[in-house]
Amino acid sequence: MKAVATTCYHASRRRGRPQVSENYGIKSYADLSRIYAAWARGRLQGPEVGAEELERVLSAFLAQGQKVETPSCYGMLAELEAMPRTGRS
Repeated sequence: MKAVATTCYHASRRRGRPQVSENYGIKSYADLSRIYAAWARGRLQGPEVGAEELERVLSAFLAQGQKVETPSCYGMLAELEAMPRTGRS
């Protein structure tokens, strides 16, 4: 699981990737990438940061009327919220 989180995290740090999907009118993919990046950040850097960011991005994703990945996204959020707190902020 850590390998997946690391891959998602590093992919999210590449410059310009979300803007590509937004430029082509597929913002939902950009939001999905941000959701996975927030999850990965939470797994690697502490659940507090990741859960807060994932919840914010998930709200924006749902505001667009997207529902396809919603159960998986809530599962990732629940996973972060169930993780022991690290004490970082």
